[in-house]
Amino acid sequence: MLLGVAFTVVIAACGGAEKAEIPAPPASLSLTGEAAVAGELADYLAIVPGSYQVTVLPNDLGSTGGYKLTAKVKVRFTKPKNLASSDDNSCCGPELVARLLDANGAPVTGFERLTDNIRRTELAGMMKRGTGEEWLTFSMQDSFFDKETANEQAAQWLKALQQAHKIGLVSSVSVADAAEKAEISATDAAAVMAQANAAIAAASGETTAASATWRTNVPPAAASSSMPGVWLPLR
Repeated sequence: MLLGVAFTVVIAACGGAEKAEIPAPPASLSLTGEAAVAGELADYLAIVPGSYQVTVLPNDLGSTGGYKLTAKVKVRFTKPKNLASSDDNSCCGPELVARLLDANGAPVTGFERLTDNIRRTELAGMMKRGTGEEWLTFSMQDSFFDKETANEQAAQWLKALQQAHKIGLVSSVSVADAAEKAEISATDAAAVMAQANAAIAAASGETTAASATWRTNVPPAAASSSMPGVWLPLR
């Protein structure tokens, strides 16, 4: 793989601008999609067989710049699954990350996690539907520590990139603590919270909620009229 000509990144320094010359990345890679998806959702989706273009471009992050890698992968949903998700991606829901793999299917060091650019609510909707195909985008950015080592670090990054032959996906379902698991029923959640309240009261020497001052400790998204918050004693 030819690395091409060098490009120039301008960095600000005391007394004027300095330049770090780092190699230009290859314009794109053609990687084979690893059909089987790893992780918790392996039975519900797969990569559509084929070759996928991965673009590698310079970025201006940090004081020396670096590279940005973007991959678009077509995913096939094979059967439905209901999963809770948070609107702001802060709590729970399905998640996919892409990783670059060598010829033997082992992750290439430095490229184990390319973040998906889809909201968990959207992916949960696709999982619930359980049929069809969707193009999903994954990306990562890297920058180097300082001007003195930027060229060396860039060379190592690009050398590792040459090992990539495949692209695969790893799936997971992210959840918070029991009080925030939207996939459990309000009745179950209330029971969990009642147990927590009892344990707190026992630990604090209190026997009833009326004998202490209480406050809620559950994010608004997890609380509802049918799902009271976890109550903790104020000290």
